[in-house]
Amino acid sequence: MKISKIIILFFIYTVFLANCSAKNEEGVSADQYAALVNENICNVTAVTAGYIKSFLECPLNEIRTLSILMSNIDIVALPGERRYFVNYMLKSLAAANPDYVGVWAVFEPNALDGQDAQNINMPGSDHTGRYVSYWANDYGRITVTALTDYADSDYYLTSLRSGKEAVIEPYFKDIGGQKVLITNVTVPIMKDGRVIGVAGIDIDLRTIQDVISVIKPLETGYAELYSPGGMVVASVDESKLGRNVQDVSRELYGNHLNALMRSINNGVPFIETADSKEHNAKMIIAVYPFFIGNFENAWSAVSIAPAITQ
Repeated sequence: MKISKIIILFFIYTVFLANCSAKNEEGVSADQYAALVNENICNVTAVTAGYIKSFLECPLNEIRTLSILMSNIDIVALPGERRYFVNYMLKSLAAANPDYVGVWAVFEPNALDGQDAQNINMPGSDHTGRYVSYWANDYGRITVTALTDYADSDYYLTSLRSGKEAVIEPYFKDIGGQKVLITNVTVPIMKDGRVIGVAGIDIDLRTIQDVISVIKPLETGYAELYSPGGMVVASVDESKLGRNVQDVSRELYGNHLNALMRSINNGVPFIETADSKEHNAKMIIAVYPFFIGNFENAWSAVSIAPAITQ
Protein backbone atom coordinates (compact mmCIF):
# COMPACT_ATOMS: atom_id res chain seq x y z
CA MET A 1 0.00 0.00 0.00
CA LYS A 2 1.74 3.15 -1.20
CA ILE A 3 0.03 6.35 -0.03
CA SER A 4 0.88 8.91 -2.68
CA LYS A 5 1.53 12.51 -1.65
CA ILE A 6 -0.78 13.47 -4.53
CA ILE A 7 -3.61 11.47 -2.93
CA ILE A 8 -2.99 13.15 0.42
CA LEU A 9 -2.95 16.59 -1.20
CA PHE A 10 -6.17 15.77 -3.05
CA PHE A 11 -7.74 14.77 0.27
CA ILE A 12 -6.64 18.03 1.90
CA TYR A 13 -8.02 19.96 -1.09
CA THR A 14 -11.35 18.15 -0.73
CA VAL A 15 -11.50 19.21 2.91
CA PHE A 16 -10.66 22.76 1.84
CA LEU A 17 -13.59 22.78 -0.58
CA ALA A 18 -15.88 21.50 2.14
CA ASN A 19 -14.70 24.30 4.42
CA CYS A 20 -15.44 26.87 1.73
CA SER A 21 -19.11 25.91 1.82
CA ALA A 22 -19.39 27.37 5.34
CA LYS A 23 -18.68 30.94 4.26
CA ASN A 24 -21.43 33.29 5.28
CA GLU A 25 -23.74 34.28 2.49
CA GLU A 26 -25.61 37.56 2.42
CA GLY A 27 -29.31 37.27 3.12
CA VAL A 28 -29.35 34.07 5.16
CA SER A 29 -30.91 34.01 8.62
CA ALA A 30 -29.00 33.12 11.78
CA ASP A 31 -30.70 29.73 11.89
CA GLN A 32 -29.90 29.06 8.24
CA TYR A 33 -26.29 30.03 8.80
CA ALA A 34 -26.02 27.77 11.83
CA ALA A 35 -27.41 24.93 9.73
CA LEU A 36 -24.82 25.64 7.02
CA VAL A 37 -22.02 25.58 9.60
CA ASN A 38 -23.23 22.27 11.02
CA GLU A 39 -23.58 20.81 7.53
CA ASN A 40 -20.05 21.91 6.69
CA ILE A 41 -18.38 20.41 9.73
CA CYS A 42 -20.31 17.17 9.19
CA ASN A 43 -19.10 17.08 5.56
CA VAL A 44 -15.49 17.64 6.61
CA THR A 45 -15.79 14.85 9.17
CA ALA A 46 -17.31 12.48 6.62
CA VAL A 47 -14.49 13.21 4.13
CA THR A 48 -11.93 12.52 6.86
CA ALA A 49 -13.67 9.23 7.72
CA GLY A 50 -13.72 8.22 4.05
CA TYR A 51 -9.98 8.76 3.69
CA ILE A 52 -9.12 6.74 6.81
CA LYS A 53 -11.52 3.98 5.79
CA SER A 54 -9.79 3.71 2.40
CA PHE A 55 -6.35 3.80 4.01
CA LEU A 56 -7.13 0.81 6.23
CA GLU A 57 -9.28 -1.14 3.78
CA CYS A 58 -6.50 -1.29 1.18
CA PRO A 59 -4.30 -3.65 3.25
CA LEU A 60 -7.39 -5.45 4.54
CA ASN A 61 -8.43 -6.24 0.97
CA GLU A 62 -4.94 -7.53 0.19
CA ILE A 63 -4.70 -9.85 3.18
CA ARG A 64 -8.29 -11.03 2.63
CA THR A 65 -7.28 -12.16 -0.86
CA LEU A 66 -4.23 -14.01 0.47
CA SER A 67 -6.31 -15.68 3.18
CA ILE A 68 -8.60 -17.13 0.49
CA LEU A 69 -5.57 -18.48 -1.37
CA MET A 70 -4.20 -19.95 1.86
CA SER A 71 -7.55 -21.58 2.59
CA ASN A 72 -7.24 -23.49 -0.68
CA ILE A 73 -3.52 -24.19 -0.63
CA ASP A 74 -4.19 -27.93 -0.42
CA ILE A 75 -5.73 -27.81 -3.90
CA VAL A 76 -2.60 -26.48 -5.59
CA ALA A 77 0.28 -27.74 -3.46
CA LEU A 78 1.41 -30.98 -1.87
CA PRO A 79 1.99 -30.90 1.92
CA GLY A 80 5.76 -30.48 1.53
CA GLU A 81 5.27 -27.48 -0.79
CA ARG A 82 2.70 -25.49 1.15
CA ARG A 83 5.01 -23.52 3.41
CA TYR A 84 7.02 -22.45 0.38
CA PHE A 85 3.90 -21.11 -1.36
CA VAL A 86 2.58 -19.31 1.73
CA ASN A 87 6.02 -17.82 2.34
CA TYR A 88 6.16 -16.66 -1.27
CA MET A 89 2.79 -14.90 -0.99
CA LEU A 90 3.63 -13.11 2.26
CA LYS A 91 7.16 -12.21 1.22
CA SER A 92 5.90 -10.78 -2.10
CA LEU A 93 3.31 -8.65 -0.31
CA ALA A 94 5.91 -7.32 2.14
CA ALA A 95 8.34 -6.57 -0.70
CA ALA A 96 5.71 -4.63 -2.64
CA ASN A 97 4.67 -2.55 0.38
CA PRO A 98 7.64 -1.18 2.32
CA ASP A 99 5.30 1.00 4.40
CA TYR A 100 3.73 -2.09 6.00
CA VAL A 101 5.24 -2.83 9.39
CA GLY A 102 4.81 -6.56 8.81
CA VAL A 103 2.85 -9.23 6.96
CA TRP A 104 2.15 -12.52 8.71
CA ALA A 105 0.14 -15.69 9.11
CA VAL A 106 -0.36 -18.12 11.97
CA PHE A 107 -1.81 -21.58 11.41
CA GLU A 108 -3.34 -23.81 14.03
CA PRO A 109 -1.29 -26.94 14.91
CA ASN A 110 -0.69 -29.08 11.80
CA ALA A 111 -3.45 -27.21 9.96
CA LEU A 112 -1.25 -26.07 7.08
CA ASP A 113 0.52 -29.26 6.05
CA GLY A 114 0.49 -31.75 8.91
CA GLN A 115 4.28 -31.37 9.13
CA ASP A 116 4.83 -29.29 12.27
CA ALA A 117 7.12 -31.94 13.74
CA GLN A 118 9.49 -31.65 10.78
CA ASN A 119 9.66 -27.84 11.06
CA ILE A 120 10.51 -27.27 14.71
CA ASN A 121 12.58 -24.06 15.05
CA MET A 122 12.89 -23.70 11.29
CA PRO A 123 12.76 -20.12 9.89
CA GLY A 124 9.25 -18.80 10.41
CA SER A 125 8.37 -21.57 12.87
CA ASP A 126 8.81 -21.87 16.63
CA HIS A 127 9.54 -24.72 19.04
CA THR A 128 6.14 -26.26 18.15
CA GLY A 129 6.91 -26.35 14.44
CA ARG A 130 3.72 -24.40 13.66
CA TYR A 131 3.72 -21.97 10.78
CA VAL A 132 3.95 -18.58 12.55
CA SER A 133 5.87 -16.49 10.01
CA TYR A 134 6.27 -12.72 10.20
CA TRP A 135 7.65 -11.00 7.09
CA ALA A 136 8.98 -7.44 7.27
CA ASN A 137 10.50 -5.01 4.79
CA ASP A 138 13.36 -3.19 6.47
CA TYR A 139 14.30 -0.55 3.89
CA GLY A 140 14.37 -3.11 1.11
CA ARG A 141 15.77 -5.97 3.19
CA ILE A 142 13.07 -8.64 3.51
CA THR A 143 13.29 -10.65 6.72
CA VAL A 144 11.29 -13.48 8.27
CA THR A 145 10.99 -14.28 11.96
CA ALA A 146 8.75 -16.49 14.05
CA LEU A 147 6.00 -14.76 16.01
CA THR A 148 6.39 -15.42 19.72
CA ASP A 149 3.36 -13.91 21.46
CA TYR A 150 0.47 -15.07 19.27
CA ALA A 151 -0.99 -17.51 21.81
CA ASP A 152 -2.23 -14.72 24.07
CA SER A 153 -2.45 -11.71 21.72
CA ASP A 154 -5.54 -10.05 20.26
CA TYR A 155 -4.01 -9.84 16.78
CA TYR A 156 -4.30 -13.62 16.54
CA LEU A 157 -7.07 -14.53 18.98
CA THR A 158 -9.70 -12.02 17.81
CA SER A 159 -10.22 -13.45 14.32
CA LEU A 160 -9.40 -16.99 15.50
CA ARG A 161 -12.25 -16.94 18.01
CA SER A 162 -14.79 -14.92 16.02
CA GLY A 163 -14.12 -16.31 12.54
CA LYS A 164 -14.45 -12.71 11.31
CA GLU A 165 -12.27 -9.87 10.07
CA ALA A 166 -10.93 -7.46 12.65
CA VAL A 167 -9.05 -4.21 13.04
CA ILE A 168 -7.21 -4.58 16.33
CA GLU A 169 -7.19 -1.86 18.99
CA PRO A 170 -4.02 0.16 18.32
CA TYR A 171 -0.93 -0.25 20.50
CA PHE A 172 2.61 1.01 20.61
CA LYS A 173 5.42 -0.98 19.00
CA ASP A 174 9.13 -0.25 18.88
CA ILE A 175 10.12 0.49 15.29
CA GLY A 176 13.64 1.67 14.62
CA GLY A 177 14.04 2.77 18.22
CA GLN A 178 10.79 4.76 18.23
CA LYS A 179 7.50 3.89 19.89
CA VAL A 180 5.00 3.90 17.03
CA LEU A 181 1.24 3.47 17.26
CA ILE A 182 0.16 0.62 14.99
CA THR A 183 -2.88 -1.53 14.33
CA ASN A 184 -3.35 -4.98 12.81
CA VAL A 185 -5.90 -5.83 10.13
CA THR A 186 -6.65 -9.53 10.46
CA VAL A 187 -8.63 -12.12 8.50
CA PRO A 188 -9.44 -15.72 9.47
CA ILE A 189 -8.17 -18.51 7.25
CA MET A 190 -11.17 -20.80 6.82
CA LYS A 191 -11.43 -24.42 5.72
CA ASP A 192 -14.66 -26.42 5.63
CA GLY A 193 -16.39 -23.91 7.86
CA ARG A 194 -13.75 -23.76 10.60
CA VAL A 195 -10.88 -21.41 11.34
CA ILE A 196 -7.49 -23.01 10.68
CA GLY A 197 -5.40 -19.86 11.07
CA VAL A 198 -5.24 -16.07 10.86
CA ALA A 199 -3.44 -13.79 8.40
CA GLY A 200 -2.74 -10.13 9.01
CA ILE A 201 -0.88 -6.94 8.22
CA ASP A 202 0.59 -4.53 10.79
CA ILE A 203 -0.10 -0.90 9.86
CA ASP A 204 1.90 2.14 10.93
CA LEU A 205 -0.65 4.83 11.88
CA ARG A 206 1.69 7.80 11.51
CA THR A 207 0.37 8.52 8.02
CA ILE A 208 -3.10 9.01 9.50
CA GLN A 209 -1.59 11.22 12.19
CA ASP A 210 0.11 13.35 9.50
CA VAL A 211 -3.19 13.82 7.68
CA ILE A 212 -5.26 14.52 10.79
CA SER A 213 -2.76 17.15 11.93
CA VAL A 214 -3.42 19.41 8.91
CA ILE A 215 -7.22 19.25 8.87
CA LYS A 216 -8.82 22.49 10.07
CA PRO A 217 -12.63 22.28 10.10
CA LEU A 218 -14.22 25.72 9.73
CA GLU A 219 -10.63 26.98 9.23
CA THR A 220 -9.82 27.23 12.96
CA GLY A 221 -10.74 23.78 14.24
CA TYR A 222 -8.97 20.45 14.32
CA ALA A 223 -9.64 16.74 13.83
CA GLU A 224 -9.13 13.57 15.81
CA LEU A 225 -9.56 9.82 15.27
CA TYR A 226 -10.87 7.39 17.88
CA SER A 227 -10.73 3.61 17.92
CA PRO A 228 -13.77 1.46 18.80
CA GLY A 229 -12.47 1.30 22.36
CA GLY A 230 -12.27 5.09 22.61
CA MET A 231 -8.50 5.35 22.16
CA VAL A 232 -7.17 8.57 20.63
CA VAL A 233 -5.43 7.27 17.50
CA ALA A 234 -4.65 10.63 15.87
CA SER A 235 -4.75 14.18 17.20
CA VAL A 236 -2.98 17.52 16.93
CA ASP A 237 -2.18 17.00 20.61
CA GLU A 238 0.27 14.10 20.45
CA SER A 239 0.21 13.71 24.24
CA LYS A 240 -3.27 12.17 23.82
CA LEU A 241 -2.14 9.40 21.46
CA GLY A 242 -2.74 5.89 22.73
CA ARG A 243 -4.85 7.12 25.65
CA ASN A 244 -8.60 6.83 26.18
CA VAL A 245 -10.64 9.88 25.27
CA GLN A 246 -12.49 9.66 28.60
CA ASP A 247 -9.18 10.17 30.40
CA VAL A 248 -7.69 12.97 28.28
CA SER A 249 -10.65 14.95 26.90
CA ARG A 250 -13.14 15.19 29.76
CA GLU A 251 -12.82 18.99 29.85
CA LEU A 252 -13.19 19.20 26.08
CA TYR A 253 -16.52 17.39 25.95
CA GLY A 254 -17.90 18.31 29.38
CA ASN A 255 -21.40 16.95 29.96
CA HIS A 256 -21.47 15.61 26.37
CA LEU A 257 -18.81 12.98 27.11
CA ASN A 258 -21.34 10.20 27.76
CA ALA A 259 -23.18 11.03 24.53
CA LEU A 260 -19.85 10.93 22.69
CA MET A 261 -19.07 7.46 24.06
CA ARG A 262 -22.53 6.22 23.06
CA SER A 263 -21.87 7.51 19.56
CA ILE A 264 -18.54 5.66 19.43
CA ASN A 265 -19.90 2.45 20.91
CA ASN A 266 -23.08 2.36 18.82
CA GLY A 267 -21.65 3.68 15.55
CA VAL A 268 -24.13 6.56 15.41
CA PRO A 269 -23.20 10.07 14.11
CA PHE A 270 -23.19 12.85 16.68
CA ILE A 271 -23.09 16.65 16.52
CA GLU A 272 -23.41 19.00 19.46
CA THR A 273 -22.23 22.37 20.69
CA ALA A 274 -20.43 21.97 24.01
CA ASP A 275 -19.23 24.44 26.63
CA SER A 276 -15.60 23.34 26.56
CA LYS A 277 -13.48 24.05 29.63
CA GLU A 278 -10.44 22.91 27.68
CA HIS A 279 -10.89 25.76 25.19
CA ASN A 280 -12.88 28.12 27.42
CA ALA A 281 -15.35 28.51 24.58
CA LYS A 282 -18.34 26.93 22.91
CA MET A 283 -17.13 24.23 20.50
CA ILE A 284 -18.98 22.40 17.75
CA ILE A 285 -18.22 18.68 17.91
CA ALA A 286 -19.06 16.35 15.03
CA VAL A 287 -18.48 12.60 15.22
CA TYR A 288 -18.72 10.36 12.15
CA PRO A 289 -18.40 6.63 12.97
CA PHE A 290 -17.40 4.35 10.08
CA PHE A 291 -16.79 0.65 9.54
CA ILE A 292 -13.69 -0.94 8.03
CA GLY A 293 -14.30 -3.98 5.85
CA ASN A 294 -16.54 -6.46 7.62
CA PHE A 295 -15.32 -5.51 11.09
CA GLU A 296 -18.34 -5.00 13.31
CA ASN A 297 -16.99 -2.19 15.55
CA ALA A 298 -16.86 1.40 14.33
CA TRP A 299 -13.91 3.76 14.28
CA SER A 300 -14.81 7.45 14.62
CA ALA A 301 -13.57 10.55 12.82
CA VAL A 302 -14.09 13.70 14.90
CA SER A 303 -14.08 17.40 14.03
CA ILE A 304 -13.88 20.06 16.72
CA ALA A 305 -14.15 23.79 15.99
CA PRO A 306 -15.17 27.02 17.70
CA ALA A 307 -18.88 27.72 17.36
CA ILE A 308 -19.51 30.33 14.66
CA THR A 309 -22.35 32.80 14.82
CA GLN A 310 -23.55 35.11 12.14
